[in-house]
Amino acid sequence: MKNKKDKMLPVYLIYGKDISRVESALDRIKKYFAENFGGDINVYSARDTPAGTVIDDASTVTLFGAKKLVIARSCDDYGVDDCRQIVSYINDPFQHNCAVFVFESLSKQMHSSLKNINKSCVKYYPEPKSWDLPEWIKEASAGEGKKINSQAAELLAEIIGDNSLIMKREIEKLATYSYDKDVIGEADVYEIASGGEGRLWDLVNNIIGRNMNKAIAIFRKMDFKSADAVGLIMAVHKKVLELILSKSAARGEISADDMALMLKINIKKDAWKIKKMFEEAEKHSLSGLVRRIKCFPGLLMSARNNSDTSVRVVIEKMIIDFCRAQNTDAPCGSRLI
Repeated sequence: MKNKKDKMLPVYLIYGKDISRVESALDRIKKYFAENFGGDINVYSARDTPAGTVIDDASTVTLFGAKKLVIARSCDDYGVDDCRQIVSYINDPFQHNCAVFVFESLSKQMHSSLKNINKSCVKYYPEPKSWDLPEWIKEASAGEGKKINSQAAELLAEIIGDNSLIMKREIEKLATYSYDKDVIGEADVYEIASGGEGRLWDLVNNIIGRNMNKAIAIFRKMDFKSADAVGLIMAVHKKVLELILSKSAARGEISADDMALMLKINIKKDAWKIKKMFEEAEKHSLSGLVRRIKCFPGLLMSARNNSDTSVRVVIEKMIIDFCRAQNTDAPCGSRLI
């Protein structure tokens, strides 16, 4: 009987414009490797690492002989010579380790050069067509740990269209907003995705931007229930986490690639979003953000254990405290984020 570990091939070629499914495939490979081998996972970007360096790493054994997982991202940025080296390696990989090369698209020359390779090592994820979107949305929602009913999936496809990157972000919003719900329905889609942004996300952006009066005005117009508070708090938490990682990247404490990996965004395609995150992060101190994020467990407990009226008071106090907090080390109270 074959060892379960034999299921991991020595090389994978992942390509396609469906960034969501490409990232999911990478996550599955990394998870399987960590659970079965536990060796080093080395991630490179074509923007700052030559293909030869990646291949050298994939072709060498560690000091104690453990298996390595070597990943090369954004390989479309490589030139002709680098791509030739990658093709040569894919056709004759080093069997002890596992190497993964990630492209958005392959040239005709690369396709013809890879005719004889093991087809199971090639994973192709094209951008979904309009008629495939409802099923794609259900799959992507399941990846976020949520179910979405057929009517809601069809409505979301109609509103957003076939841009998988935008669709992925909308699904993430829906998954966060419907935190305490078993299934995402049409009402949730109308609330969050209609017009690209819903009132909840307008509220979150104004809280993070410290536009106190506007944030309170939006909040007071919302039909806000206790269950909704969890989605709001989780959404603000996610935005604060983005700011912390952006701030850390700007200070050189983590790389931009690592930041993008942790936030599951694409540096090349989401450059505008990263620029906006960095600009927003400049308005905040790192220590202040860290202090705020430590208060979210208390806020979630308050949201779950109080009545609708009490929660409205807690959330309004949260908005005021966050917007008024100074850019430095303001003390973190039980209701301050």
